[in-house]
Amino acid sequence: MTLIKRQRFAAKHVLSVSHFLKIFLALMVVLTLVVILYDYKSLKLLAATAEINEALLQQAQHSSNSPLLRTHSDNKGWKIVDWSNPISQEEEKKFSCEFTDFKSSTRGAVAKMCVHDFRDVVSNKIKNRGRWGDCDALSSYWNANKHSQSSFHLEIGANIGACVMEMLLETDAKIIAFEPHPMNLFNLKKTISALDESFQSRVTLFPLGLGVEEDTIEIFAAENNMGNSVIGKQIKDNNHPEQKFKEEHKFDINVERLDSILR
Repeated sequence: MTLIKRQRFAAKHVLSVSHFLKIFLALMVVLTLVVILYDYKSLKLLAATAEINEALLQQAQHSSNSPLLRTHSDNKGWKIVDWSNPISQEEEKKFSCEFTDFKSSTRGAVAKMCVHDFRDVVSNKIKNRGRWGDCDALSSYWNANKHSQSSFHLEIGANIGACVMEMLLETDAKIIAFEPHPMNLFNLKKTISALDESFQSRVTLFPLGLGVEEDTIEIFAAENNMGNSVIGKQIKDNNHPEQKFKEEHKFDINVERLDSILR
């Protein structure tokens, strides 16, 4: 009898150990799955963190490479043109322009450009020839040279944008443009805002004139040549006596130093 009891006890002991081992193995499996899941989530978190850090790094690099020191002036009330809303209702009521085809010099790329009426010298030539030939040299020079990602084309006195359009359609240049005259500025904004966003993103447009000091001054434009503007006083252009400067084409403009705008 004693032997039988010992055998039963041993069997129970073996069953208990076996049961314990099964539970232990099950717990190990669960623990392993938990560790794997934790590691997976950790890896995803690390990957997401890496992506965020990369984005922040690129943003910081872009910011440090930006040539802009200022994009607006609270005192003067000017700011760079926002291509999501470039033209005010007041401008729409006051000014007008008409679209014509602009064709780039070498690639022959065509886009719509908003110009003055036929009496304007530059606008009339663009209507008849498809572009303003003086701008061809700018795109040729740009394409003939290597440029870093931080390079940009500076257009001072953009007028209605003939050279801006040539550079946009013929090159990959980023453009920083200045145009103070409200009538020309209206046309230029109309033109760029009608282009695809990929072109708009390459143009930074300041509604400013540039000078030796910050100021607000009067600007006059010739009646049949809005690109022929003079500041400070109404004058006669001795080289083009047929061009008249009228009070209705007089506006107040903001003037800034270039080195206060760009680094």
